Amino acid sequence: MTRMIEAEASGDKDVYTITEFFKDLNHAIDKELYTHQPIDVYRRNLQKSYVENLISIIKPSAVMPYLGAADSPNGPPSQLDNAPLKSQSSDMSSVIKSQLHYQQKLIKADLPFVKDEMTRSHLLDLNDRIIEALSVK
Repeated sequence: MTRMIEAEASGDKDVYTITEFFKDLNHAIDKELYTHQPIDVYRRNLQKSYVENLISIIKPSAVMPYLGAADSPNGPPSQLDNAPLKSQSSDMSSVIKSQLHYQQKLIKADLPFVKDEMTRSHLLDLNDRIIEALSVK
């Protein structure tokens, strides 16, 4: 993502921008929120993973656990793999926070149309995760 931001800054008109990337990604991952359809278990898991990955960029955990060789074909992760992205000193933090706010906007817009209780629970959970991630602590 950092390279996409750098490429966009180059001024080249043929660059796939970070904004375009997230627009495409959101339409693929959150299609039910745009169409007000129930979200099945597989899509709920996809959406949770997406939000958690966004959160992990702006609030990386101190240490990522390594459970064994099955985790990685290249062996244990290096210290670089556990190092937080340099998102706080670049546009990365702004872009990710913007995406979390956008996710929250989609959730709030969809909730009045939700009739499926699992979908409602899922969306409320995602909203809570986003609120916690964006809160200053």
